[in-house]
Amino acid sequence: MKKILPLLFILPVTLSGCLVVVEEEPVVVYDYRNDFVGSYSVEEYSETFDTWAEYSIRIVRSAGYPQSVYITNFYGLGLEIIADVEGRRLYIPEQEVNGYHIEGSGRLVGTELRMDYSVHDHYGSRNITDFCSTVAWR
Repeated sequence: MKKILPLLFILPVTLSGCLVVVEEEPVVVYDYRNDFVGSYSVEEYSETFDTWAEYSIRIVRSAGYPQSVYITNFYGLGLEIIADVEGRRLYIPEQEVNGYHIEGSGRLVGTELRMDYSVHDHYGSRNITDFCSTVAWR
């Protein structure tokens, strides 16, 4: 018993001399929505009607959805839609906004935002889907 007692005393003293420090580096996650945020001048071409339109849009980050943005004045009609951001791409999920069925996609090329989408007016007198291509500049 005499040999075990000193060993039991030395072991805690030896272990208490070790100090382990763990430092965690902060993880920096880039928010790609920042690349899209801003006001844009838009030139929209309707493939359906073979017409051009000019208007402005604004893109803001969504507070409730961490990967999403809101686009205001979409289609030049004051519509506010939601879009998901993945890197330099923008996805407009299928959605109904004020009687319009909307879906599409876009991408940033430099500071230029290019989008292709379809808009179907449920309340319009004609049952036509408008297929549009836009180029937007900040």
